[in-house]
Amino acid sequence: YWDGKERFRTLTVNTVADGQQTTPQVAMAQNGDFVVVWADDQDENGYYEILMRGFYADGSERFSTRKVNRYSAGQQIRPRIDMNAEGEFVIVYQDDKDDNGYYQIHAVGYYASGAKRFHDIVVNVVASGQQLYPDVAIDSSGNFVVVWEDDLDENGFYEIFLRGFYYNGAQRLSTRTVNTISSGQQKKPRVDMGKDGTFTVVYMDDYDKNGYWQIFARGYDSDGSTDFYPITVNQVGSGQQRLPSIAKKLHIGY
Repeated sequence: YWDGKERFRTLTVNTVADGQQTTPQVAMAQNGDFVVVWADDQDENGYYEILMRGFYADGSERFSTRKVNRYSAGQQIRPRIDMNAEGEFVIVYQDDKDDNGYYQIHAVGYYASGAKRFHDIVVNVVASGQQLYPDVAIDSSGNFVVVWEDDLDENGFYEIFLRGFYYNGAQRLSTRTVNTISSGQQKKPRVDMGKDGTFTVVYMDDYDKNGYWQIFARGYDSDGSTDFYPITVNQVGSGQQRLPSIAKKLHIGY
């Protein structure tokens, strides 16, 4: 849609209809071009891979379907994508290539044309335990931040981690913990970034382990320093607050 008017009618993104296609995500450039990414099990063997396909603003194909994950063995699930105004984009996903039930977080970078900017990298530095539910945000220079929930000590309790990268996949910010209270559970992070590289992370928090979730947010400057420490987003604490999402504007809040 543009200005409330339909730009193109409903189209089928996947070109192979066999099997299952799940968990789609989409990101759009300033000119309206967009990329769709999803988990695909077209051979119905129970193992998913990450596929993507690019489109022009009018819904016509810009680049054909291609595989994101480098390794075909095991499971690759839960893709997320973000794109800057110029159309450069990064895809992150969970990877269990050795099929042992433990996931790592992978990232792949692309130019607007769909050509790779950097190949598959492992985001998490510590491989032990579980790393789940990644999200990614990219700035106008192509630099990006990845967040995920991490249980590296395998105690069943998750914390929220982040790590930052330059446009070429080299490390820009070392791994750090977003939540300041480590007790209880912190899960389902989301991140968004302004054009200037400032970013905000939101997540579900149950630090007192009472089974009720609150929504927390923490803000960062482009260099990874804290802009503001975790705040509780929801004003009413009773009941459940779950599955946050965030959209950030340049310099003027979120």
